[in-house]
Amino acid sequence: MKKIISVITAAVLIFALAGCSLFKDEVDISGKYTYSSTVSISAVEENSTDKMKVTYTITISGDAADIANLKSYEVFLSDEAEKLLVETGEETSESSDTKTTVNGSMIFDTSGKSKDEIYSMVFIQGVKLTDKDGNKCVLNG
Repeated sequence: MKKIISVITAAVLIFALAGCSLFKDEVDISGKYTYSSTVSISAVEENSTDKMKVTYTITISGDAADIANLKSYEVFLSDEAEKLLVETGEETSESSDTKTTVNGSMIFDTSGKSKDEIYSMVFIQGVKLTDKDGNKCVLNG
């Protein structure tokens, strides 16, 4: 009976250790990159602020090895802008040795808001990055 318990305990221990090795700790990669953005706002229809088009350019900079190691990015909106999003336009990206530039546009339903309220809104909150090693970070503008 003691042999069976010993064998079962050993098997459980081996499976537990093997399972733990599958889940590696994520590394904070936010210090490897810098973020800058330019956002412009324009009316979709002339003489109306019911729908606004937000056009953005986001630049993610870093060392050549870090930029090459980027797997994906995701532009994310503020909570308020997320609720008002109507349409996402085409998004393009271009990479060089030390930076990735993302260009895109979105249309928001801003009916009922004054011009001052619209121009004081934060539409683009930042960008979420994932590298090829599975590490993630959020860069805020």
